[in-house]
Amino acid sequence: MNLNTMNLNTMICNSAISALLLTAAGIPLLHAGIGDVIKTALTPEIRVESPKVRVLLSHDQPGALIEVKGKYKIFDPRTNEQLSINFQGKRRLMEAQEDGLRWGEEFPGIYQLVIVPDNSATTIVVDGIEYQGSIYVYDVGGTLSLVNKLDVEDYLKAVLLKRYPSTVVLPTELLAAVAIVARTANYANAQSGKSPYWDVDAAKEGYRGYALARGSKAVEEAIIKTQYLALQEQEQNKGPFLPDWNSSAGKRYQGTTYSLISLDEAQKMAESGKNAGDILKKAFPNASLQLSYKSPSKGN
Repeated sequence: MNLNTMNLNTMICNSAISALLLTAAGIPLLHAGIGDVIKTALTPEIRVESPKVRVLLSHDQPGALIEVKGKYKIFDPRTNEQLSINFQGKRRLMEAQEDGLRWGEEFPGIYQLVIVPDNSATTIVVDGIEYQGSIYVYDVGGTLSLVNKLDVEDYLKAVLLKRYPSTVVLPTELLAAVAIVARTANYANAQSGKSPYWDVDAAKEGYRGYALARGSKAVEEAIIKTQYLALQEQEQNKGPFLPDWNSSAGKRYQGTTYSLISLDEAQKMAESGKNAGDILKKAFPNASLQLSYKSPSKGN
């Protein structure tokens, strides 16, 4: 199958998350399988929070029907003050009023709030679409803007799975390379600081929450196996590393570093037995592999 027909360039380069790559030096990509590459990647110190992505769900809306399925808390994101707590869940219309936001109950003087699930099992439904993570609500001139903040890995699954129907069969190592490049682009876009409130537009990315993400099992496995792995340029002071799967002789243009090979060539490498490390080394020879987060539950 010709990957160029799947619009992967747009998918990979327009993602964004609210987390930065660690500044520690990376190590060269190794000619080994996914497992061996992960074992040899530079491991960061344990961090409190895994990398997140902030997704703009809607803008300039008169209201939004929001349902929380489970226990949650509400905070003022400006001051981090807790405004409310609920143990039973809730389904009400969120509205912007002159004296503050209203969601069944009124929040006088509050023009922005964040709904935070108490645990990972609690989900939030916004206008009929179910989301993981937190939901930020902003009153902008009497209308609402809503942003979903969630773990980058959950976001990648929602976006990449939607792009790959289950009928598409692609080499595992190619999918692993695609996942790593997509994650790298997310980090770079987050560093660009285009908006202080959100990183990526759901409408442009085709993000429709996690419940509708049904795609190739191989894609999900590739994301899991390469969890939190990303590329980093070895040369210093070159700015964010935004990779693009485009055969443009490794050129760099407006902050984007183009690969030395196309996706079709990467697919042929995988089909001939090359692994993700081989593919990425060929595509981005000046990059190294780095683990951007280490889960405390996984030990040292």
